[in-house]
Amino acid sequence: MKTKIKLLFLVLLFPFLADAQIQEINIKSKRNEDKSVTFSYEKDPPGSYFLILKFDPLVNAFDKEFSRTIFTNKGELLTLEPIDPNVGISYSFRYWYIMGKYKPNFDSMFVYLLPLSTQKKCNSGHLANIDELYYNGEKPKNWTAFLFEAEIGDTVYAARKGQVVKLVDGIDYDTLHMVSCQSKVNELVIEHKDGTLATYSGFKKNSFTVKLGQTVFPRTPLGIIDQYDKRKKGQLRFCVNYLWDITWDKDKVETLGCKINRYAYLNPYFLTETGSQQLEPGNFYTVKISDEIITKEFTRQELKKWNVNKE
Repeated sequence: MKTKIKLLFLVLLFPFLADAQIQEINIKSKRNEDKSVTFSYEKDPPGSYFLILKFDPLVNAFDKEFSRTIFTNKGELLTLEPIDPNVGISYSFRYWYIMGKYKPNFDSMFVYLLPLSTQKKCNSGHLANIDELYYNGEKPKNWTAFLFEAEIGDTVYAARKGQVVKLVDGIDYDTLHMVSCQSKVNELVIEHKDGTLATYSGFKKNSFTVKLGQTVFPRTPLGIIDQYDKRKKGQLRFCVNYLWDITWDKDKVETLGCKINRYAYLNPYFLTETGSQQLEPGNFYTVKISDEIITKEFTRQELKKWNVNKE
């Protein structure tokens, strides 16, 4: 029986991020001597991705849909076993993927450090959701995103330990007009151990001090704030979210064959001069540092190195 393979490659965009890259994940299939078929993947970007592999049609085998969160840069996904061991498997497949762990377990009370300089008070504001405000879209679950006003040239620091899983650079901002949101910004995404994702945006072009795939720690310098628009101010835009639901969009089946991927947002607790608290819009907060918070997610080796450097 002749094997047919069709690939429909569809990248599902991650909200609040820049344009997705093409061919970040590739899937390969291999026929084995026992007539089974093994599927494996290769992944270029660091971090976690949720992958959905769908077979249609699939003849002489089960498992018409497979899904899993993948972490490493390559690995095996599954092996299709023939129902009739004397006949080969006929199949076509499509696949989708999206950044993040699916429904991760996390502590909603986890305390972050404010991502700006300790020498200044920072003004915190809450951002409206662009899709809901201008495009009649649906507000994401628990939508929360922050705008910190900052001086041009101020340093941005990591609020929590994690890995840099996305970095967008090389963009010049429109500084001739007063705007509520730039369509393209220099930004990075850090994935935390518990599967949550923090997005930091508003950096000056070519100012990043970290690289894609790098592990960063609380208070690691990430880059420099740039002038955001006509106003002579910088803006750091920050949010924390996670992949929480995947539902079939019946209206798009015929045209795209895709699934809608949804992210939920967190309203994190930050350490301030009055202790751990959620930020109120329009208030000023003083950045505070805590050794306990900085080292909370350290490995033994990292903690040992940190103590030596501190001494």
